[in-house]
Amino acid sequence: MAYNPIPPNGQATMANSQPVVVASDQSSLLVSPRVVGSTPVTVTSNLLNNLAANGVWYSNRIDISYTTTGNNYSDILIGIKTSVANLTPTGEKAAYVFIVPWYKVDNTPTWIPASVGATTDLGAGQSTLVTFGPLHSAKLAAILPANAGSNILSDVILLSNVFGKNMPDAFTILIQNSTGIALGATSTISYNRLV
Repeated sequence: MAYNPIPPNGQATMANSQPVVVASDQSSLLVSPRVVGSTPVTVTSNLLNNLAANGVWYSNRIDISYTTTGNNYSDILIGIKTSVANLTPTGEKAAYVFIVPWYKVDNTPTWIPASVGATTDLGAGQSTLVTFGPLHSAKLAAILPANAGSNILSDVILLSNVFGKNMPDAFTILIQNSTGIALGATSTISYNRLV
């Protein structure tokens, strides 16, 4: 067997490191987990309830910038749950969830959202859109299929799956109802900030 001394000050470089044996009675080891940075925050979504077929709803602007929160969040976990009436969906049989990023101009109160193809930018509070242009800069985050006999539409979205490591300063959740029928009377949307 070749002589292979153990590095005197712990592991050498990764390529030259030694195997590590963990004792059977070893206490827990912390390995940089993602932890929830806050309790879930409920997004006001009353205007999403009963959203008509082909309607478009968007949330209030959700500010996650360091200047507002004092934290650099590694990710945002978004939970969405809505429904359709107990009828057979028609059309595309799905609701589409988009995320609209916002960026804040340094040292000013000016916010710039991505374009949604409408005649004006999104507002900061929740609303519905009369038009949602076929050409827009919103990012598709999820498709909520509506199947006959199953009227629940839900999903969980990680913001990093939409934007990678470059998180926006704020974001808006936008839902386009393409199920062919109205959404149900109750919707729930919330998010958790992960550090």
